[in-house]
Amino acid sequence: MLIEVRNLLVEAHRQQLDAIKRTAIEYGVGMIVFDDPADCETWEEIVGAQRSETTPRVAQ
Repeated sequence: MLIEVRNLLVEAHRQQLDAIKRTAIEYGVGMIVFDDPADCETWEEIVGAQRSETTPRVAQ
């Protein structure tokens, strides 16, 4: 999941971001926050996605 959070607003939304982080961990999805979507230098991976091998049978 990608979340745009302007650096100036991070502290104002800290509780919400923490709740989203806990949910991302629970479901094994990644979480990336960024200040400017056009500038990858502002992107920060908060939670890495869990990878798993899916057999062709499960994917059907």
